[in-house]
Amino acid sequence: MIKFGSAVKKYRLVARFTQERLSSKVGIQPTFLSAIENNKKEPSITLLKKISSALKVPTELVFLESILIVKVSNQDKKITSTLKKLTAHYRDAVLLKD
Repeated sequence: MIKFGSAVKKYRLVARFTQERLSSKVGIQPTFLSAIENNKKEPSITLLKKISSALKVPTELVFLESILIVKVSNQDKKITSTLKKLTAHYRDAVLLKD
């Protein structure tokens, strides 16, 4: 699943918009924008275009950023899993040494 919320929040903060200001510009409630930014709700393509336009960011950039965020997040999970395995292996090696 693509998570648009993180990219929307990033560009909103770069534009120095509050949630209230951006939601007012695009015609939604601040609580709905908050849910989008927290990846609890997904914006329609039409809404994503409105948000991008209000932030003066190409919709394509928000879309690509969202894909990259998901890929990095998946990589983080793999790295964390590998580190846990290595930590357990190292701990076992140290315990066997004594």
